[in-house]
Amino acid sequence: MLPKDHQIDLSALIPLGLQLIESSSKQAQAQIDLKYEEIEIQKQNLNINKSVFRHNYWLLVFISISVVLLAAGLIFVKDEISSGISILSHVGAVVVGLIAGMGWDKIRKG
Repeated sequence: MLPKDHQIDLSALIPLGLQLIESSSKQAQAQIDLKYEEIEIQKQNLNINKSVFRHNYWLLVFISISVVLLAAGLIFVKDEISSGISILSHVGAVVVGLIAGMGWDKIRKG
């Protein structure tokens, strides 16, 4: 500790300290604003992905029903059992192949 007659006057550093605090506050606020913007962008992307998923889901449902109706028509209306079963088995093989491929890709990346 310094004796009383050797005290240092630090009052000249107060404006510098205030300026540092103000600068740090502005920088922190800018980072917070950036994070909020990133969150909004992620929300928009989520809504877009949700919409795409919904459309793809209904497309898949429509295609599945169409294939089953086609096979059922061949089997029951045209009496072409081998053609109907062939269509169903090939579609099943494609679906199983897609699922296996997605699993393999997930394991490879993950």
